[in-house]
Amino acid sequence: MKFKYTLFLLLISHLLIAQNFSDTIKNNFTSQINGSWIVPIDVHNINIKCWGGGGAGGAAYGQSAAGGGGSGGAFAENNFNVIPGDTIYYSLGNGGIGYLNTNGGNGGNTWVFSSTSLVAKGGIGGGAANNFSTALGASAISVGNLGGIINHYGGAGGTGTFGGTGSMAGGGGGGAGTMANGYNALNRLGGPGGNFGGGDGADAGVVACYCTGLNGSIPGGGGSGGQASGPLDQRGGNGGGGMIVFSYVIPGIGGKIYADTSLDCTLQVEPILKGIKTILNPGNILCYTDSNGYWHYNNIDTGSYVVTIDTTVRQRAICFNNLPIVHSNIDSFIEVNPIGIKANTICTSPSISIHAPALRPCFSNRPIYIQVKNKEEANVPLINSYVIVELNPLLTIDSSSVPFIPQGNDQYRLDLGTINPGQTINFVINVTVNCGAYIGSTMCLIADLYPKEYCYYSPFNPSIVNDSYCSNSYDNSLIKVEGICNNDSVNFDITNKGLPGFGDMMCYSRFRIFKNNQLYQLDSLKINGGDSKHIAIKSNGETWVIAVNQNPFQPGSKIQYAFVEACPDTFNWVPNIVNNYPLNYTNINSTADCGVVRASFDPNDKQVFPSGLGPNYDVLPNGKFKYLINFQNTGTDTAFNIVIIDTLDSNLNLFTFEPTVSSHYYTCTILGSGVVRWEFNNILLPDSNTNEELSHGFLTYEIEQIPDLPVGTVIQNKAAIYFDYNSPLITNSVWNTINTFPPVVNQVIENETIKKTFLITPNPSSGSISFSNKSEEGYSLIYNSFGQLVYEKKLIEGENQIILPQHISDGFYFLLISDNDGKSISSSKFVLMK
Repeated sequence: MKFKYTLFLLLISHLLIAQNFSDTIKNNFTSQINGSWIVPIDVHNINIKCWGGGGAGGAAYGQSAAGGGGSGGAFAENNFNVIPGDTIYYSLGNGGIGYLNTNGGNGGNTWVFSSTSLVAKGGIGGGAANNFSTALGASAISVGNLGGIINHYGGAGGTGTFGGTGSMAGGGGGGAGTMANGYNALNRLGGPGGNFGGGDGADAGVVACYCTGLNGSIPGGGGSGGQASGPLDQRGGNGGGGMIVFSYVIPGIGGKIYADTSLDCTLQVEPILKGIKTILNPGNILCYTDSNGYWHYNNIDTGSYVVTIDTTVRQRAICFNNLPIVHSNIDSFIEVNPIGIKANTICTSPSISIHAPALRPCFSNRPIYIQVKNKEEANVPLINSYVIVELNPLLTIDSSSVPFIPQGNDQYRLDLGTINPGQTINFVINVTVNCGAYIGSTMCLIADLYPKEYCYYSPFNPSIVNDSYCSNSYDNSLIKVEGICNNDSVNFDITNKGLPGFGDMMCYSRFRIFKNNQLYQLDSLKINGGDSKHIAIKSNGETWVIAVNQNPFQPGSKIQYAFVEACPDTFNWVPNIVNNYPLNYTNINSTADCGVVRASFDPNDKQVFPSGLGPNYDVLPNGKFKYLINFQNTGTDTAFNIVIIDTLDSNLNLFTFEPTVSSHYYTCTILGSGVVRWEFNNILLPDSNTNEELSHGFLTYEIEQIPDLPVGTVIQNKAAIYFDYNSPLITNSVWNTINTFPPVVNQVIENETIKKTFLITPNPSSGSISFSNKSEEGYSLIYNSFGQLVYEKKLIEGENQIILPQHISDGFYFLLISDNDGKSISSSKFVLMK
């Protein structure tokens, strides 16, 4: 909800208890204030309470004078039927002003809709006193309220007195409340406000003092009179300002989520949980619990719904999940019973993301943005945290917003200290890009967050890596791959970072090498902790990518990649291949960003990583996407506010949506049905003519696919960018196709390095193949030219026949023979031509 005021500063508070909202507007000034209030979306009924301003106390002038107190402001209340989006105008009464040498000023009337609709009268100013005179307190207003089904009036002001014991001013009358009138200021004390809301009248103060009257409190308290025991004149105190409260219910359904520490599924005195994701179906609508632990769904039709609480991230048990709810009244809010979560582990929930938007050769101070979180779902802080950033050798650090310590090998350590649950740290490293970086080349940045935490990770999904033959336990191995150009050869080093004897690989893992997106080499490896495997390949400038399977139960990325491009020159180079692959580096709590070196930036576009292979941008099922939205102010003036709206594809898992690193601070809101809204308020983005460099911005987010999407599923996305009040700019669409068996480009695979080969007949094949096998142990595995396993069958001794499934398309394939442990024994290639 937005309030627009052009001249005055108002004190506005917004109170939420479940879905009972109250917007309170107070007048802190001494003049009437006119304004407007917008009816929220889907609200058709509101309650309005109004208080008039209190009267001021009377002045005291001359000697032994005591002014009278002002009376309190009145109260009026009513209920109204409204239309969402309507503008409701109001006038907010001021407190009366205390003057010198005269009676106190009257409080202003408060009204809503019009001066003849709902009106709460202001109080009357107290009388002035001069030289030993008696000053009357203001009488209570008893008529004049309009439009209220409930009306109360403020209390009368107290009368000032003088005498041998000294003069004493009259107290202010109390403002009216919702259950009782304000009380009179008896004995010259300030009248207490009416129950549940009336402002207190001011007390008279000390006997026989030179005192200005005290101000009444908001709403509608009367001011006390001034006291002048000597020749100095004193004014009366101001009345308390008026107030309006708009109360309403946003229809929908919701409830509270708490930590069930008592383990009895009954809410005791237990902490609430914020940042917990819930999804409403039908509709696939996501919301997070707020700072009060509430989840709520608004703007929904009547009907039957099911609310599901996220169980994909935390290791936890839900007291009640998949809650059935019937929403029968479109104007009501249904609050379900509190839901407890039993945390099975005490753990942090760290996250890190990195992005370099503007890598330009020969330019310095190129920003690299890094964001580190301990997400709200964590229940303990991340202690002694630090980040290790590994830069491309052609990048040199100029400065950093966080002090850094060089570690050698282009690595730098940045200490961040303690990160509490729900806390986010953003920092920037500025670098110089070497002039040797050629346009179109890819520079990868790697960032690792420490200490490593393993208690929040997704369980192994066998459909992600389905050609490794391992036990159901993690062997503590950790594969890291690196690639370099050495003269005219590409060198890949595959290292097991696990400890010798403790992190030895217990089973074989498959690796693949691609040349310009085509499978070039297929083999397996098994490396002890601390050891490496070295591979050298003669290169003529192509782009080479290696993909090595981790142990499938390793708690991090399941496939490791490295690349080398344009080695030794660019003669046969095909650019923009690297980001076709999901570049998941090292292990859990790690991130990578492979930016393309450019001479200029693309304004207002959207990108997805991995971008996918082939003309349909094919990706494997069960993967994660990183989306990037770039924006630039190409207008003629500074952009003050930017809003980006992105509707997530229904094939993306809303539970896994995570906003990540960005160029500027924003607030992010899920509006329902997968609609995400980012607001960059007061971004002050200069236009490109004034400052081209600073006219750019970006945001990123990550999200996983819905598990096990069928082949052929298309996931597409685009965004709308709003610069202030201009029409939206619509970005390009990005899309990917789920395809375990993508179409094969008709390009002969040039090399196969497994030494033993065997005869496949017929070759080419129209749908079935045969081959002889001397051993009865092992498996026959068929891979397409993208290195994806498309068929698997247990071997038999002697003649083996494979009838290929109809969904396997024409192209070149590898038939790989492996033993029962997954070790590659022999391979041959064949052509399928149906």
